[in-house]
Amino acid sequence: MVDVKKARASHHPSVLIAGFVFNGSGMLFFSYLFYTRYWQHRECIEAALSSCLVNSTNLTEGGMVWSVPAAVFVVSTLVVLVKMLKNGARASNTLAKQR
Repeated sequence: MVDVKKARASHHPSVLIAGFVFNGSGMLFFSYLFYTRYWQHRECIEAALSSCLVNSTNLTEGGMVWSVPAAVFVVSTLVVLVKMLKNGARASNTLAKQR
């Protein structure tokens, strides 16, 4: 049997806010890495056909790898955001019924 109180504890507002902050931070961090390591210099990388030297930094097509964790964090941030919105709607419906 599933304990309903434990199942609902995962949707507690503080847990959702912490999840949103964690996932949002990961999303911003990995998106920044993807942008600076690949997207910003993609023309130079493609023209060199392997790597590009920019500001004494050797950039390669491997910079695209940062898009994978960025995408994972984008999706997880959206999932937490939807849960937050549903939880907020549920709370406001409960308040409206109590009045």
